[in-house]
Amino acid sequence: MTDSVVILEGEMAADGPVVVYVNRAFEKLTGYRRDEVEGRSTTRLQGEKTDLRVLARLRRSMERQEPFIGQMYSYRKDGTAMWLSWEVAPMKNEKGEIGYWVAVERDETERNRLQREILEVGARERRRFSYDLHDSLGQQLAGISFLCKVLESELEKACPERVQTAAEIRKLVQDAAEQTRTLAKGLAPMHGEPVNFPSLLKELAVSTTYIYRIPCKCIVGKDASVAEISQADHLYYIASEAVTNAVKHASATKIVIRFELNRNHLELSVSDNGVGVGTKENTGGMGQRIMAYRAESIGGSLEIVPTPSGGTRVVCSVPIEKQTNVPA
Repeated sequence: MTDSVVILEGEMAADGPVVVYVNRAFEKLTGYRRDEVEGRSTTRLQGEKTDLRVLARLRRSMERQEPFIGQMYSYRKDGTAMWLSWEVAPMKNEKGEIGYWVAVERDETERNRLQREILEVGARERRRFSYDLHDSLGQQLAGISFLCKVLESELEKACPERVQTAAEIRKLVQDAAEQTRTLAKGLAPMHGEPVNFPSLLKELAVSTTYIYRIPCKCIVGKDASVAEISQADHLYYIASEAVTNAVKHASATKIVIRFELNRNHLELSVSDNGVGVGTKENTGGMGQRIMAYRAESIGGSLEIVPTPSGGTRVVCSVPIEKQTNVPA
């Protein structure tokens, strides 16, 4: 096979899965010879960017004897990091007992880089369109509104019966200007300014409370910040989608948004007290897939888990090393 294949023991050791066999594609991908990894755990493939929660999910899946699909950073023998996708499935004997696990790995580093570039181009186009709406169309509508106000004043003397019509036109123009500002804000929440992501999350919480009449609280940890505009865009849309799902699909009556620095990862989470994950009322769908895609595109991972109270918690974790300053 051209894909890297690793066969693991059926029983997991304390420090992780133990390797039984690797194919030549694994040796080429990682730089490790077969005799350097067989009989040992997979911990030597981990490093500072490796998300331990993904490994915890893998362990839970193996304990439940369920297949696992995930993505995380792994390391070659020379110490370079690579973004791997994992598909792990059990091999059972005729008695239905798991003898081994088979893991197929694919290096998605280049694909992930290209995705980031494509999404950045899309983000730039959204920001450009946002500026056109706000600075061009928005200013023109503001000018028309001002002229309507002048016309009202003139009609009060020359043609009083037309004043009301001019006032109605001015009100329609003002409404159009407000809709234009709303569209511009939705297309580019950052507006090309220095990224103040925590403030944007707090604004999301305030607007959610006002619009849906549901208490929404935002908690921001010390030193939690985002330097890259495109990364902030994706994190914001993940938070916004999670909040929308909580309101519309989970029937939540309380929402909490958290943004914290957790060791070497930025962690964005949205928790609710709704009906929970996997219920008939909250089956997910396209919104969850888009959130996962956005998380993957910025080198992060997305996990959707039930809360102890029965609600749902959406967690996006991004290695802090992925942050770079990219011009708007």
